[in-house]
Amino acid sequence: MGAKHRLLGVVAAFSTALGVAACGPTAAHGSPAGPPDPPRASHASLPASPAAANGSAPSCRTRALRWSFTLLQLPDAQLSAVNRGKGRCVFGGFPVVAVHNGKANAVNGVGRGRPAAVTLSRGAGVTFDLRYTPRGAKGASDLCVSESEAVVRAPHDMVRADVPITDPRHRKAKFRACGETMQVTTLAAAQSPSGGSVAP
Repeated sequence: MGAKHRLLGVVAAFSTALGVAACGPTAAHGSPAGPPDPPRASHASLPASPAAANGSAPSCRTRALRWSFTLLQLPDAQLSAVNRGKGRCVFGGFPVVAVHNGKANAVNGVGRGRPAAVTLSRGAGVTFDLRYTPRGAKGASDLCVSESEAVVRAPHDMVRADVPITDPRHRKAKFRACGETMQVTTLAAAQSPSGGSVAP
């Protein structure tokens, strides 16, 4: 009876040894049983986009800007845009600005010079000088407008916004001009949130 138990123990040990040999090395010895799994891509391992790598900001969007159109002494006005978005944006060129007399006559802004792109942080803005031809002034044409609202667009954006026209005290005012165009020139600096300036 004892010999029979010893024989069964030998057979069991032999079977176990064969199973381990068939499985090969195990993870306990530092070597996986099969080929390693392919590495998984993660956000940290993916290459950065050119914009992220260079730290560049996106173009300013019309709806992310706070616009103001202010009439000054004839024949001057100013158009300002302040970044109210969550991050920085680049204002790269002249804004599109026009004053329409209904669906008929319109005075369209025409850029003068080549403004440099300006990176605006949140709360920073840029201002453009406007010069138009008042009614009865030298060179005035028969195409006249008398409106209290302007249409604007940021550079490289197709979305437009309607902007109330005001006087320097922020009261509603009428833009009265005769001619098809008004000159648009950029100022030398953009206003920063701290009251300083940001060179364009």
